[in-house]
Amino acid sequence: MNRGLLTIYRNRLLQKSMNIVMNRMPYDTGAMLNQYTKVILTPTGFIIRIEAPYSVYVNEQWLSPQWGGKENPNQGFVQQIVQDIMDTISKVELIDANDSIGKDLPVGDLILDYQKEKYGIGLNEESDVE
Repeated sequence: MNRGLLTIYRNRLLQKSMNIVMNRMPYDTGAMLNQYTKVILTPTGFIIRIEAPYSVYVNEQWLSPQWGGKENPNQGFVQQIVQDIMDTISKVELIDANDSIGKDLPVGDLILDYQKEKYGIGLNEESDVE
């Protein structure tokens, strides 16, 4: 495995993933995105962690009587970010599987299972995804 190719691949996915995070994350003061969102690089990937102490209240259903039964407009934003990143990684994996760079890159079982579920195919099967 060429470490340089893996680094390029990881950085490309990280950039796409951070674009998703920035577009999906609720923004009031910007603190959750700018101060509490951490990116941790690993040898073969990355971790995006939202560490705001109040993020659970932003993401979950409002239960307090203070809200008078209103729905949280941001409810589920973390799950939506994860879904969008999984879609992006899955599509990139399918595209890269057809070129010479992608053939040597490892693909986790989670992504392979997701591809099968979402698109009905895996990396070794024909794809219409563009």
